[in-house]
Amino acid sequence: MKVNWEEVRYRGDAQDVEELTRSYRVTDYLDTFEENRRQADRGIREKLIKHGIRLSERISPRIYRLFREVCARLAFDAEAEVFCLPAAEVNAFATVDIRETRAYSLIGVTSSALERLDDGELRFILGHELGHILFGNNRLDGLLSHNPENADVTVLPPLGESLFLRWRKKAEISADRAGLLAAADFRASATALLKATFGLSEKNLNLDIEALVNQVDEIKGHPELMEEAFASHPLVPIRLKALDLFSRSEKAAHSGFPVPGPLLSGGDLEDLVDDLVRLTRRYPFRPV
Repeated sequence: MKVNWEEVRYRGDAQDVEELTRSYRVTDYLDTFEENRRQADRGIREKLIKHGIRLSERISPRIYRLFREVCARLAFDAEAEVFCLPAAEVNAFATVDIRETRAYSLIGVTSSALERLDDGELRFILGHELGHILFGNNRLDGLLSHNPENADVTVLPPLGESLFLRWRKKAEISADRAGLLAAADFRASATALLKATFGLSEKNLNLDIEALVNQVDEIKGHPELMEEAFASHPLVPIRLKALDLFSRSEKAAHSGFPVPGPLLSGGDLEDLVDDLVRLTRRYPFRPV
């Protein structure tokens, strides 16, 4: 099924990208950054080949099958490679490696994620990472500073950096929506988030969304705790609630997700998610 990614994308994510582009002319900088990478013709793919395992159909039939299923569900037709990296935590990442003759879409998944997540949870993780590529989030990572002598997170001025950090949290909400569509299962998506963040399964944690969201209320009045809590990702209870809302929306239904009961309109969905994101309005001005 063809997915309308502009409809799926969280409104606040798209608005912040538009503001970054308009106010700080980041497109010109990113074009130059990518051209430099293209001319250098070396990047992360060689590091993944050196330190990880490329999960081909012969090496890992299970992961290859799941990834092909996810690509089909998300109508992702670009070539992509999945690598396993040794690590004790459940984690994954996505990047686009720009080279002289082509660009490689790369997904990295830790060995712990592959061992501890079931098929539905892995579909969510893989779909989430593909979502970052589909929404073009990885391109904006070119704004990150790679100067170890510079305490700034990005190459942007202070207000631009604050906007960038705010946007990164919103981009996770969009990517979570892609993960949900890939998994076609809210519960599997939610447990994947919990396992990735806390290492806990349902055996030790009851999946009560409202109870988890209420935890946020306890630190809302403490700015210093809010600053420590919100780095590049929103708190998991907020992400879970935002995902729960999307799973009951017209937008999800239009994208092929099986939504039971009454549908939440697109406008109401985004208004409610905006309210959740406002809880993260304090974001760090320095790495945490």
